[in-house]
Amino acid sequence: MTTHKLRRDIIVILSIKLAIVLLAAVFVFGPRQRPLIDGNALDRQILNRPDS
Repeated sequence: MTTHKLRRDIIVILSIKLAIVLLAAVFVFGPRQRPLIDGNALDRQILNRPDS
């Protein structure tokens, strides 16, 4: 295998992996997937206080 072909193959594989990570960041860990944390949620879930 020549150095040129090996370099091209490595760049292609790294590009595919980068695309997969970016797509996962957008679709799995995107802003719409994150829970809303506000004062009421903090009181209910973490401090175990009932709703006022």
